[in-house]
Amino acid sequence: MESRLSHALYVLASCIALGVTPLAFAADSSIFDFGPQHDLTWLYRTLAIALLIIVFSSAVAYRLSRLSAALRVSEERFRLVADNAQDVLWKYDLREQRLSYISPSIARLTGYTVEEAMAHSVDESFTLASAQAVRTALANLAAHPEERKSVMELETVRKDGTKVWSEATMSFIRDADGKPTEVVGVSRDVTARRLAQEQQKRFLAMVSHEFRTPMNAILGIADLLAETELTPEQSKYVEVFRNAGDSLLDLINDILDLSKVEAGQFRLYLEDFALHQLLQAQIELLSGRARDKGLALKLNIAADIPPFVHGDAQRLKQCITNLIGNAVKFCNVGGITLSVARQPDAQNMLKFSVRDTGIGIAADKLDSIFEAFTQADRGITRTYGGTGLGLTITQRLVELMEGRIWVESNLGQGSTFHFTARLPEAAAPVMAAAGLPATSPAAKTCTRHLKILLAEDNPNNVFLMRSLLKHTPCQIDLADNGAIAVDKFRTGRYDLVLMDVEMPVMDGYSATREIRRIEQSEGRQLTPIIALTAHALQDDEQKSFNAGCNRHMTKPIKKQTLLDALNALPPSSQEAETALEQPAQPGHPDRPGHAAPVIAALTNNPQWNIQEALSRLEVEPELFLTVLGMFRDATATYATEIADKLASGELQEARRHAHSLKGEAATVGAVTLSAAAATLEKAIINGESERYAELQEQVRQLCEQTRIALLDLPPGNS
Repeated sequence: MESRLSHALYVLASCIALGVTPLAFAADSSIFDFGPQHDLTWLYRTLAIALLIIVFSSAVAYRLSRLSAALRVSEERFRLVADNAQDVLWKYDLREQRLSYISPSIARLTGYTVEEAMAHSVDESFTLASAQAVRTALANLAAHPEERKSVMELETVRKDGTKVWSEATMSFIRDADGKPTEVVGVSRDVTARRLAQEQQKRFLAMVSHEFRTPMNAILGIADLLAETELTPEQSKYVEVFRNAGDSLLDLINDILDLSKVEAGQFRLYLEDFALHQLLQAQIELLSGRARDKGLALKLNIAADIPPFVHGDAQRLKQCITNLIGNAVKFCNVGGITLSVARQPDAQNMLKFSVRDTGIGIAADKLDSIFEAFTQADRGITRTYGGTGLGLTITQRLVELMEGRIWVESNLGQGSTFHFTARLPEAAAPVMAAAGLPATSPAAKTCTRHLKILLAEDNPNNVFLMRSLLKHTPCQIDLADNGAIAVDKFRTGRYDLVLMDVEMPVMDGYSATREIRRIEQSEGRQLTPIIALTAHALQDDEQKSFNAGCNRHMTKPIKKQTLLDALNALPPSSQEAETALEQPAQPGHPDRPGHAAPVIAALTNNPQWNIQEALSRLEVEPELFLTVLGMFRDATATYATEIADKLASGELQEARRHAHSLKGEAATVGAVTLSAAAATLEKAIINGESERYAELQEQVRQLCEQTRIALLDLPPGNS
């Protein structure tokens, strides 16, 4: 039988090779001589199978040709859409680390041709911060397969050197094993939107300042009045005064927060923080209000909740405070419980629940209570007060944290507010999380023998920092620019780096990145780095964190804030070595009898806030005169340098001097001069060249007025 099958296949192959129908061979029985009985059954069976194979192969080939044609049409359509789209469509090959496609609309966004753009790396396409943000986003997407999309705003460098903002939406394409192979993205020009947001941000900052400044004064006077000897009737008036001021300040804060949310100004600033410590601190902070009403305030944390998480500690605290505050307000008996558990149907998602035994909410009001200026009943506003903004703001913040908020309630039986937030588990951070008290408020000094590298180019700020740490055993090693700081760090060992971000030669951000590179290459333990800057916006804080800093301190720096940061540092072997060296800090001779008249004169000067500066710095008045003398001597240099740099077109140097003047003036209480320098710095950043001359002249005049006001002081270096 095997020989028959082989023979039949041979005949079939011959037919195909000669192009002859197999049946034609059947007429010649000699060809199919299978034996004496000429049995052709095996031949016909073989031919039938072969014909089926041929038909199936033909069908498959036809189907493949149709699919190939459809794919070509689809690709042509995609190419047609991409080539004519206003947005920029692009594909990035992760294996080859390069763009594999970009649409011609890239020319409108950046001025580069397709060929030029295809040849650019990530660093060449974006600013330093945006390039780092792209790498971080790609790494996060690669590490979390469940997250297939990322949206971010990036600062793009155009061919002519100008910068534009684009909103990039990125999605991963993965292979059969789930490994990311390609990124498909769409980028849209959002420069106009960013400019509008910046204008709104400046407006909100101005409104915030104008509202809060008089309110702080009102509340401050109320507190001072409460400490004086008052009759019972007067005490009642002051208490009403204080409560009304607190309520008005809360309303101002809520309106500004809501405005920021609606304007897209609220962002999450992610860091590792101690979740359990944060929750316990919030319970302790709010327990006073609950006790005043006879309410119990409890905290339940599930056993599987990690002690450290990665997220925005400040926004989480705000959500918890709003919900517990509401619960206390609407609860008269019983208590409130904050519970934390994992959300079982989502990765890295935690659920927070605030349950109270209060008045409850009617079923038909549950959907509307998250709307702005809305409460469940008009009578509630009259009875309990409030604006109805807290839940609206909380809802927006929760959405920013990729969660949702909802409520379960029955009228007269209490309510439970739930919200979820994405908070991945994290390792214990090097320094205490932002927003948490690093040390007990009673720690008024630092007794630790710390070796500190101070990177600061301004001699006045150096003197001030030494003065703030005058009564501590800390040892300060000075570097007057970032490059020197990097060199000293490479050969030395420090417990802390205090890094000014605005320095010549190498700025603080670059120096921090280089220090982190040294630590990684040499396998060193990470050294805490605190950024020192006059930049006060949250964007500036994030810039410090992106560079590798652990903390961001805004000038003018409070003495207690600095001491708290030192006390929060983890112990190190270097600290013990520093203690053995017993370094002696340089002394600062007082100027007996000179302080009182000078401080009295500045107190009455509307351009100064000298008492706030003294309170913040917590240094002896006579020592403060030395700081003032150094500042006075520096004002003429600042005014000259700013004018010269603007005249020669060295805008970045002019901006740097304006920035330094802003911070130094704020430190000593010269608030008007500080504000003028800040306005000039902002104008240079925004390229408002038509305002340079006017603002520079304003700064010059204020520098001269400052010099005259401090004329009677001895030289700052004496």
